[in-house]
Amino acid sequence: MLGRILMAATVAIAAIWAAAPGAVEAQDKVRIGASLSLTGTLARSGEPLRKGYVLWAEDVNRRGGIMGRTVEMVVYDDQSDSSTAAKLYEKLITEDEVELLLGPYGSSMSNAAAAVVDKHKRALLLPAAASSAIFERGYTHTFQMFPPLGPVFDPIFDQWAEQFDLKSVAVVNSDDFYPKVLGDILAAKAEKQGLEVVLREQFPINTKDFSSLVLKLRAAKPDILTGGLQLPDSLILMRQLREFNVLPKVLAFSPAPLVKDFYETLTTDGEFVMADYLWATNNPDAASKAFVKAYQERWDETPTVHSAFGWSGGLVLEAAVGKAGSFDDDEIREAFLELEVNTLLAGPFRIRAPENKQVGHQLGITQWQNGKNEIVWPESIATPGTRSRFRHGPTTSARHRSQGGPRASRRGPPSPGANPAVSTGLFLQLLLNGMMLAGIYGLLSVGLNLIFGVMRVLNFAHGEIIMIGGYTAFWLFTLLGLTPLWSLPLALPAFFLLGMAIQRLLITPLIPRRAQIEDTSLVMTYGLSLFLASFARFLFSVDYRSVSYMRGSLFIGDMVFSYAQIAAFTVAIVLTVLLFLFLKATRVGMAIRATAQNRELASACGIESGTIYMVTFGLGAATAGAAGSIFSLLFAVYPEMGLEYSLRAFVIVILGGMGNLPGALVGALVLALAETFVGFVANAQLAATIPFVLVILILLLRPAGLTSGSDR
Repeated sequence: MLGRILMAATVAIAAIWAAAPGAVEAQDKVRIGASLSLTGTLARSGEPLRKGYVLWAEDVNRRGGIMGRTVEMVVYDDQSDSSTAAKLYEKLITEDEVELLLGPYGSSMSNAAAAVVDKHKRALLLPAAASSAIFERGYTHTFQMFPPLGPVFDPIFDQWAEQFDLKSVAVVNSDDFYPKVLGDILAAKAEKQGLEVVLREQFPINTKDFSSLVLKLRAAKPDILTGGLQLPDSLILMRQLREFNVLPKVLAFSPAPLVKDFYETLTTDGEFVMADYLWATNNPDAASKAFVKAYQERWDETPTVHSAFGWSGGLVLEAAVGKAGSFDDDEIREAFLELEVNTLLAGPFRIRAPENKQVGHQLGITQWQNGKNEIVWPESIATPGTRSRFRHGPTTSARHRSQGGPRASRRGPPSPGANPAVSTGLFLQLLLNGMMLAGIYGLLSVGLNLIFGVMRVLNFAHGEIIMIGGYTAFWLFTLLGLTPLWSLPLALPAFFLLGMAIQRLLITPLIPRRAQIEDTSLVMTYGLSLFLASFARFLFSVDYRSVSYMRGSLFIGDMVFSYAQIAAFTVAIVLTVLLFLFLKATRVGMAIRATAQNRELASACGIESGTIYMVTFGLGAATAGAAGSIFSLLFAVYPEMGLEYSLRAFVIVILGGMGNLPGALVGALVLALAETFVGFVANAQLAATIPFVLVILILLLRPAGLTSGSDR
């Protein structure tokens, strides 16, 4: 009897639990997982993709969901790192057990995700992966939505080159997955069409100085400059091209010019740059107009092409599930193969087996003209009245014929191009460029070295203070009209106080454990750097900011120097000299030096070490903030920029000797000259290894630094 009662009670409890709102809600939901680049280098593209996904999910839920089930997006941040993306898709499948999947942003992340997802035989649509190489690896459950890259920029290399006598091409790209593939495609296309490839160069993503590459381009004089660039690299390269007056007739890149930040940051420096067309806000079709309106109402901003990827990817996934009639991955896979559906992109979604490549969507060409990204090709969708424009040459109507194969070459066999010889004038240009860069590097690192020399504190948040300095200069310029040079009198005392506050609140509690101060301070300031970067993302989003001031260049014979570069170098040298004079000639400065040499003896002489530490950290933060202010003249400002500058500052300090202020200047000079000359004579990729090679050599041969009197 008791057993029957217990059995009945168990059944009743189970029935009540099954009828509970939470359980019903769980059964009525379908979870769709994705990993996106919400922080890091690609965040400016990953965030609009996320908003496109979310907007589609909200729209489909208003229409009753997918097969009657409400869509719930499960989204993680892969931090623009492919290995992180792979781990997150593993988590989505094995731990979160999501029913459906959508792809990340970019070919690199998508390639990593595809390997994981295909291993589990889960269906995966990749809305934002351009590289066809992903789909040549035998994956059976991964599908491409991005148009095929083969025809990219065809008119430039074919009818436009023939019509307007464009003879030579330079192809550059970063070493990221998609830009590398695109660069190879464009170089092969140029050779096939009989154009001379005068320069083919690859550089590391997030390169901070392209002056050596720009000098190569200046010597090569290409008619067409094209390649694969991510947004951060494109902003610096375009600015330096204009500063050095290197202006090929045609500039065509992907994917950077697709992002609205490209023109908003560069303004007129972004004029006439072409990009591959996928979708634009001024598309005349009703679906695009409705999407733009809904997106603006939901997010209070204009959608980008990556937003359209997200929305279109959701539509395709919805159609595939509807055609399959279930959430079974194998059935969804078969539905993808048979599916033909219209999205926001040109042409229908259509897959070709067995590679699962996209064959329906099509590419066109856009060009930035008067602040608008106008469609200039093909004829069927070109912006009415818009003509593609070439620099220093004629304009050509957007309405070109797309027929015709490769023409007979009139230029002889294509050549990859050789590095130009280093003449006396060119050597002097490189030398002065390196010395100017060294002056800026010196200001970048001197504050870090001062803090370590006096306090033995490793300030890993140094780069984030530089980042805040950049934002301070930007907002003072935007809101008050103060240029970065005139805002320095306001920024210096503000960052001095910020440094004192950091020392008092975060570093002082670590001093009693002085024996471990280097380790504990590194951990503390690393945590501070993460907080400051996250807080900057919260306040300013992941947008790239730039100060449009002091454009133009000074020409001395064949040499050219940008006014912004000259101003940044001059300010850096003046501030560095003033800091040295302060430490050498003032009582407070002498007290700082005494504390650095012998803290106990200095305290016995009446010097209050706590006060000296606060002043020292204040000075270090002030120089970092000043560096950020003048960097805003040269580079874009964004939340993730700090890590790069912190690492570079540490390299310079190690080269010159930890705690050795004059050594920091020597280290800056050695690093800057080595990067400049290696970047020109070899390439930017080899130049990127110089900091690490120099650090290894110093640690092996002279661990106390170049300017130390001993090898302790």
